[in-house]
Amino acid sequence: MAVKWWWRRANVERLTNWALYLLQGRRYRVELTDVVPTGAHYPKEKLIRANPGAFGKSDEEQFTATQGVLAHEVGHALFTGAWPDQREGALCLLVNILEDERIEH
Repeated sequence: MAVKWWWRRANVERLTNWALYLLQGRRYRVELTDVVPTGAHYPKEKLIRANPGAFGKSDEEQFTATQGVLAHEVGHALFTGAWPDQREGALCLLVNILEDERIEH
């Protein structure tokens, strides 16, 4: 089994430190994992996750895409306020869509 580039400590530290820098001192954990489709921000847990294998074929493409996903999720950490209750499925989805658009701008 081939070792994935994001399993190497140096790559994990580089991306994690970069995301923590973007967070401007906010205390978060950053995880590279394939348990999320692309990325996720968990404000209550102070956790950001990114899936390095979600985009691109080459290691370089995946690394760059992971930076983009991390930057997007950091945007949520910095600029997204309160979320509706998770039981309100359609409302949560709509808020996330609007927030994603706002974060991308």
